[in-house]
Amino acid sequence: AQLEYEELQMLIQHTLQKLPERRLRIFKMHRMEAKKYTEIATLLSISVKTVEAEMTKALRVLRAEVDNYIRGR
Repeated sequence: AQLEYEELQMLIQHTLQKLPERRLRIFKMHRMEAKKYTEIATLLSISVKTVEAEMTKALRVLRAEVDNYIRGR
């Protein structure tokens, strides 16, 4: 179980590194720094809709990679 967890963590980190720079930055600000979409939009001088779209794309990629990992077991 510990090995599976570590493999999944590595998969997530690897997947995140493949994201475009802005998408990764938005993802980290929201998920790791607990910033709200409005706060991120203000800090990056972009619209809240753009933040929402980038988060949706990041999560879609992550979900697909995790699903592939789980199916491949």
